[in-house]
Amino acid sequence: MRADADRLYDSSQVPHDSRWALPLPDALATRRDLEAQLATTLDALEHAGDTDDELYFFRLALFHEDMHHEAALCMAQALGVPIDDSRWQLPPHPQRSETITIEGGPGFAFDNELQPHEVRLAGYWIDSQVVRWREYLPFVEAGGYSDRRWWTPEGWRHIEAKEAPAPAFVMRKPGGWQQWRFGSLSTLDLDAPACHLSCHEAAAWCRWSGRRLPTEFEWETAALDAGDAFHWGRVWEWSASPFAAYPGFEPHPYRDYSAPWFDARPVLRGASFATQPRLHDPRYRNFFLPGRTDIFAGFRTCEV
Repeated sequence: MRADADRLYDSSQVPHDSRWALPLPDALATRRDLEAQLATTLDALEHAGDTDDELYFFRLALFHEDMHHEAALCMAQALGVPIDDSRWQLPPHPQRSETITIEGGPGFAFDNELQPHEVRLAGYWIDSQVVRWREYLPFVEAGGYSDRRWWTPEGWRHIEAKEAPAPAFVMRKPGGWQQWRFGSLSTLDLDAPACHLSCHEAAAWCRWSGRRLPTEFEWETAALDAGDAFHWGRVWEWSASPFAAYPGFEPHPYRDYSAPWFDARPVLRGASFATQPRLHDPRYRNFFLPGRTDIFAGFRTCEV
């Protein structure tokens, strides 16, 4: 709707480092643009058909906007911006984790979720829920962040670059552990999922405890087969799988969504409390660099 829109907003063409200096419209003009775009979109949707092909781009735009909504919540957490909406607060967590035994053995989809293919899995034991602070913090208190033997070389470089030898947004005070949550400091709920952990931290805890991260295929199988016994959706969950194309992969029209990132960064599965409910899907594949701690991510483990 603006003649120079691509120069300002085309994420495939505008490098990240230059975005801070772009001559973007002010907040009022931006809101007016958004209102006009929404009106145009709703008018187009009213005259669209109801097949998956005809609705593809509407769904793509909606789900991609949902992702940016969660990214905005991550930004709010990092900047200490208060979020009072109860929809985007961490829900209660089960008090106790069980071990689940897994026996060996139409709509919209993102391109990296296709094509269906066979993966053979041996039997395995997987946690029914993600690791809580109650389980994670003994690793910190035992000096795990200063003990190189638990870390990969890349993970150790990540820890050495940190300002403090502790997880992001938490700190130990004389009265116990506390956390920063959307700009407020409060007592850390030890039964809440351990969150804002990097994949390096997850892998180090697993080595320390004699466990391992599940592959994304083990995670998906458990989520589909174990039903309500498999608790997910509170935090994104790091896996041991690198983000790679499935056999027969073909990029969808948004060609830069997946293909540029098939670079061995780890896959995350599930969803977080900040994810729009319509994006909750056991087959959804998220992907971030292993050192990221700003996202709402934790992990569960498998028996070695």
